[in-house]
Amino acid sequence: MALDVQIRDSYSAAYVSYWACLRDPDACDPTALTASTGSARENLTDAVNQLRSSELMVGSDDFGYMVIEGVSVDPSGQTAQVQACWWDTGVVYGPPATEGGEPVVVNNLQVTSRFDTTMVLEDGEWRISEEVRTARVEGVNECPPEGS
Repeated sequence: MALDVQIRDSYSAAYVSYWACLRDPDACDPTALTASTGSARENLTDAVNQLRSSELMVGSDDFGYMVIEGVSVDPSGQTAQVQACWWDTGVVYGPPATEGGEPVVVNNLQVTSRFDTTMVLEDGEWRISEEVRTARVEGVNECPPEGS
Protein backbone atom coordinates (compact mmCIF):
# COMPACT_ATOMS: atom_id res chain seq x y z
CA MET A 1 0.00 0.00 0.00
CA ALA A 2 1.33 3.44 -0.92
CA LEU A 3 2.60 5.52 2.00
CA ASP A 4 0.18 8.41 1.44
CA VAL A 5 -2.73 5.93 1.40
CA GLN A 6 -1.56 4.47 4.73
CA ILE A 7 -1.40 7.96 6.22
CA ARG A 8 -4.83 8.92 4.85
CA ASP A 9 -6.31 5.68 6.21
CA SER A 10 -4.72 6.25 9.62
CA TYR A 11 -5.95 9.84 9.82
CA SER A 12 -9.46 8.79 8.77
CA ALA A 13 -9.50 6.05 11.42
CA ALA A 14 -8.29 8.52 14.06
CA TYR A 15 -11.09 10.92 13.06
CA VAL A 16 -13.73 8.24 13.64
CA SER A 17 -12.08 7.18 16.92
CA TYR A 18 -11.95 10.81 18.06
CA TRP A 19 -15.72 11.10 17.71
CA ALA A 20 -16.17 7.76 19.50
CA CYS A 21 -14.14 9.24 22.39
CA LEU A 22 -16.36 12.30 22.55
CA ARG A 23 -19.48 10.14 22.48
CA ASP A 24 -18.26 7.89 25.31
CA PRO A 25 -15.52 9.71 27.24
CA ASP A 26 -15.36 7.01 29.92
CA ALA A 27 -14.35 4.42 27.31
CA CYS A 28 -11.81 6.68 25.59
CA ASP A 29 -8.11 5.81 25.60
CA PRO A 30 -6.20 8.78 24.13
CA THR A 31 -3.03 6.67 23.91
CA ALA A 32 -4.71 4.54 21.24
CA LEU A 33 -5.24 7.57 18.97
CA THR A 34 -2.18 9.70 19.53
CA ALA A 35 1.60 9.55 19.42
CA SER A 36 3.74 9.53 22.53
CA THR A 37 5.44 12.70 21.26
CA GLY A 38 3.83 16.07 20.61
CA SER A 39 0.86 17.78 22.22
CA ALA A 40 -2.00 15.76 20.70
CA ARG A 41 -2.15 13.15 23.47
CA GLU A 42 -2.21 15.74 26.25
CA ASN A 43 -4.80 17.85 24.39
CA LEU A 44 -7.13 14.89 23.83
CA THR A 45 -6.67 13.68 27.41
CA ASP A 46 -7.57 17.15 28.71
CA ALA A 47 -10.65 17.35 26.47
CA VAL A 48 -11.87 13.90 27.53
CA ASN A 49 -11.26 14.67 31.21
CA GLN A 50 -13.20 17.93 30.86
CA LEU A 51 -16.13 16.06 29.30
CA ARG A 52 -16.04 13.49 32.11
CA SER A 53 -15.86 16.04 34.92
CA SER A 54 -18.67 18.13 33.40
CA GLU A 55 -20.80 15.06 32.58
CA LEU A 56 -20.86 16.06 28.92
CA MET A 57 -20.79 13.97 25.76
CA VAL A 58 -21.38 14.23 22.05
CA GLY A 59 -24.70 12.66 21.17
CA SER A 60 -25.51 10.04 18.58
CA ASP A 61 -26.50 12.76 16.10
CA ASP A 62 -24.57 12.99 12.82
CA PHE A 63 -21.21 14.60 13.66
CA GLY A 64 -20.54 15.78 10.12
CA TYR A 65 -17.64 14.72 7.94
CA MET A 66 -13.99 15.28 7.16
CA VAL A 67 -12.11 15.67 3.89
CA ILE A 68 -8.35 15.22 3.64
CA GLU A 69 -7.13 18.03 1.41
CA GLY A 70 -3.44 17.17 1.32
CA VAL A 71 -0.72 14.83 2.56
CA SER A 72 3.01 15.39 2.45
CA VAL A 73 5.59 12.95 3.76
CA ASP A 74 8.97 13.94 5.19
CA PRO A 75 11.88 12.44 3.20
CA SER A 76 12.72 10.30 6.26
CA GLY A 77 9.36 8.55 5.90
CA GLN A 78 8.83 8.96 9.65
CA THR A 79 6.62 12.07 9.75
CA ALA A 80 3.84 13.43 7.59
CA GLN A 81 1.65 16.52 7.38
CA VAL A 82 -2.06 16.13 6.77
CA GLN A 83 -4.32 19.03 5.84
CA ALA A 84 -7.97 18.33 6.53
CA CYS A 85 -11.28 20.14 6.56
CA TRP A 86 -13.89 19.16 9.16
CA TRP A 87 -17.57 20.03 8.92
CA ASP A 88 -18.54 19.59 12.57
CA THR A 89 -22.26 19.17 13.24
CA GLY A 90 -21.83 17.20 16.48
CA VAL A 91 -24.13 18.13 19.35
CA VAL A 92 -22.77 18.27 22.91
CA TYR A 93 -25.20 17.16 25.61
CA GLY A 94 -25.16 17.59 29.35
CA PRO A 95 -27.06 15.87 32.14
CA PRO A 96 -30.87 16.09 32.19
CA ALA A 97 -32.34 19.18 33.86
CA THR A 98 -34.64 16.92 35.87
CA GLU A 99 -34.19 13.37 37.06
CA GLY A 100 -35.27 10.94 34.36
CA GLY A 101 -35.41 13.73 31.77
CA GLU A 102 -33.70 13.99 28.43
CA PRO A 103 -30.08 15.18 28.20
CA VAL A 104 -29.81 18.95 27.72
CA VAL A 105 -28.24 20.42 24.56
CA VAL A 106 -25.17 22.38 25.63
CA ASN A 107 -23.71 23.18 22.21
CA ASN A 108 -25.13 22.57 18.74
CA LEU A 109 -23.00 25.07 16.84
CA GLN A 110 -22.02 23.91 13.36
CA VAL A 111 -18.42 24.76 12.48
CA THR A 112 -15.99 24.41 9.58
CA SER A 113 -12.44 23.85 10.80
CA ARG A 114 -9.25 23.32 8.86
CA PHE A 115 -6.42 21.47 10.56
CA ASP A 116 -2.74 21.02 9.85
CA THR A 117 -1.79 17.76 11.53
CA THR A 118 1.60 16.17 12.10
CA MET A 119 1.55 12.39 12.10
CA VAL A 120 4.47 10.22 13.14
CA LEU A 121 5.26 6.59 12.47
CA GLU A 122 5.31 4.93 15.88
CA ASP A 123 5.47 1.17 16.44
CA GLY A 124 4.53 0.61 12.81
CA GLU A 125 1.41 2.83 12.99
CA TRP A 126 0.78 6.40 11.90
CA ARG A 127 -0.40 8.42 14.90
CA ILE A 128 -1.31 12.05 15.46
CA SER A 129 1.45 14.00 17.19
CA GLU A 130 0.43 17.64 16.75
CA GLU A 131 -2.70 19.30 15.43
CA VAL A 132 -3.19 23.00 14.73
CA ARG A 133 -6.49 24.54 13.72
CA THR A 134 -5.67 26.93 10.88
CA ALA A 135 -9.21 28.18 10.20
CA ARG A 136 -12.59 28.21 11.96
CA VAL A 137 -15.88 29.47 10.52
CA GLU A 138 -19.16 29.15 12.40
CA GLY A 139 -22.46 28.29 10.75
CA VAL A 140 -21.14 27.71 7.22
CA ASN A 141 -19.83 24.54 5.59
CA GLU A 142 -16.71 25.58 3.68
CA CYS A 143 -15.33 22.05 3.24
CA PRO A 144 -15.27 20.27 -0.09
CA PRO A 145 -18.20 17.87 -0.57
CA GLU A 146 -18.14 14.70 1.51
CA GLY A 147 -16.25 11.92 -0.26
CA SER A 148 -14.01 14.37 -2.18
